[in-house]
Amino acid sequence: MQSSRQVAKTTTTTTTTKHITINGFTTTTITTRSEIRHSHMPSSSPSIVDSLAQTWHQTKALKGDTSSEAISAQIALAHAHESLGDYSHAEVLLASALFARFEENGFDNSDTLKSVEDLARVYNLQGFTKAAERMIVT
Repeated sequence: MQSSRQVAKTTTTTTTTKHITINGFTTTTITTRSEIRHSHMPSSSPSIVDSLAQTWHQTKALKGDTSSEAISAQIALAHAHESLGDYSHAEVLLASALFARFEENGFDNSDTLKSVEDLARVYNLQGFTKAAERMIVT
């Protein structure tokens, strides 16, 4: 059995609102608000999250904030938070990655569409099923 401990994180509040117009017809609005707070995690988890966060920051410094490598590192960090049940932090990271991919690659790119799926999944896990459904393009 893994031991749990409370991990103190800096409390920050982030609100992001983005509008995406696709082919001049559809506008998708995603608003995220997140408070990163104290959470209970398995004792080994903070080192994994810390390591991924460090990798993300180093990659951004070397390659640039919107490089594909930095976005991939950001998504890996988001998935770690998601797997630990820290959905609000995962949401902020995934929303940011989605917009970076959209601006770089457009909407019909497979990486952008994967980012839409990732964010919709996290919305669904948080109980925001209508928001998740609106994100899925058929």
